[in-house]
Amino acid sequence: MGLSADIKQLAFTHHDPGRTDDDIDRIVEAVRSELRKTDATMQVFGAADGQIVELHRTGTGLRGLGGRSSKPAAMPAIKDSLVIMGVAEAGLAGALAEAAAAEGVRSVHVSDGARVMHLARSDTPSLILLEDQLPDQDGLSVCRSLRMDPDRRLSDVPIVIVGRKERSSEGMEAGATGWLTSPFSIQYAKAQIQAWLMRSACRWMRAAVPPDEDSRLAALHDLSILDTPPEERFDRITRVAAALADVPIALVSLVDEHRQWFKSCVGLGVNETSRELAFCAHVALSRKPMIVSDTLLDDRFADSPLVTGGPRIRFYAGFPVFHNDGGCLGTLCLIDTRPRQFPDATIQLFTDLANVVQQELNSSPRSVAVSS
Repeated sequence: MGLSADIKQLAFTHHDPGRTDDDIDRIVEAVRSELRKTDATMQVFGAADGQIVELHRTGTGLRGLGGRSSKPAAMPAIKDSLVIMGVAEAGLAGALAEAAAAEGVRSVHVSDGARVMHLARSDTPSLILLEDQLPDQDGLSVCRSLRMDPDRRLSDVPIVIVGRKERSSEGMEAGATGWLTSPFSIQYAKAQIQAWLMRSACRWMRAAVPPDEDSRLAALHDLSILDTPPEERFDRITRVAAALADVPIALVSLVDEHRQWFKSCVGLGVNETSRELAFCAHVALSRKPMIVSDTLLDDRFADSPLVTGGPRIRFYAGFPVFHNDGGCLGTLCLIDTRPRQFPDATIQLFTDLANVVQQELNSSPRSVAVSS
C-alpha cells in the first residue's frame, strides 16, 4: 500500500510491551531487505520515543527526514521554561540543577528566600523549587509570601517544597503545589519537574515512609539476611510461585532504607533496585496485598522507568511478609510483561506462599553461609 501510494518514508510503531528495540530493528531490516529486491526507494525506520520528523517543502511537495534522535527533544513548553531554585544545600542544588538541565530548561539558583522573591518578581518563572529550611527563612514562609504578592502571576506558578519530610497540611495552607522529598534520584526529580512544568500529573509515585519505619528497619537488620547468598529454601518458593502464576519474574523482596534487595530472584538479572522505584515499598506501607492488573492504567506506576523501560512491568502482585514483631519486611511478588487477572482461589495460594516465606525469614536459629 505504501509503495502504491508513492510514500517516501514509513515509520513502524508498536504497542506490545514485550517487544524489544532489537525485535523492531529485525522487523525493519526484513522490510528493507524486501524493498531492496524491488529497487524501491521508500525509506523505512522504527519510530522512537521523543523522535522528531521534520518535513521540508520541496519543488514537488513535502520531504520527510526520519531517523532516530540521539536524545528525546524537549517539548517547547518545557524547553522555554525558567526554573527558580531556592536551595542552600549544595548537594541538593546540584541534583536539582542536573535534573532541570536534562529537560533542557533554564534554571537560576539562589540560596536564600529574599533572592527567590526578587527573582520571581523580576522574571516569569514556570516553576519555583524551595528548600524547606533556607538560611533566612523556611521555604513555606517564602511560598506564603509569593502567594500573597500583588503580582498575580505568582499566585499561579507551581511552587514545590524540597525537604526530608513532607508536611502536607502546612504546605497546603501556605499554597505549595507539592513536595519533593529527599533523598531522590536524578531520574525521579526529572520526571517530577517535567510534570510540574507541563501542569500535568506525573504517574509515578514513590511510596511514603511507613509510620513504624524505625522499628521495621531494626527488625529487618536484626535478621542479618541482607546481602547474603541465595538459599534454596527461598529459591524453591519463587520457582513454585512463578510456575503457579505462569509469570516470568518472581521475587522475595526486602525493603531496606534506600533500596529493595532480592533474597530470591527468578527471571531478573539484578539483585536490588532503588526504593523509589520499588512497587514493594507500597506494600510495606499498606501492609496489605497489592495487585496491579495493568500498570499502564495505574497513576502510581504508568510512568515508572520499570514500566516504560526494562523489565517493562505490566502486571504486579505483591504479598506482604512480616517480622514476628509485626513489622512488614517486604514481599513475595510476581511480575509479568502483560496484563493479568487471577481468581480469588489462586490469590489465596500466593498468600499461602508468602506465609511460607515469612516463616523462613523468622526461623531461628538459622545458619547463613557467607561467601568469601
